[in-house]
Amino acid sequence: MASPGISGFFAAVIIRLVLGTLVAGALGVDETSGIDWIELILQVAFAAVGVAIVAGAHGRRRVR
Repeated sequence: MASPGISGFFAAVIIRLVLGTLVAGALGVDETSGIDWIELILQVAFAAVGVAIVAGAHGRRRVR
């Protein structure tokens, strides 16, 4: 079973990916012919922000 920190990390990424899809839909770029590059870029950008937030919230942990 995953630790709570890992679960929170994946939850943040998934939420941000969905947010990227919603923003792409609001901008009207979610349904294009071929690969939806703008939607993909939005998803990755939101996921990166989510990872940064979770990483910053947990901070660095020292191992003694």
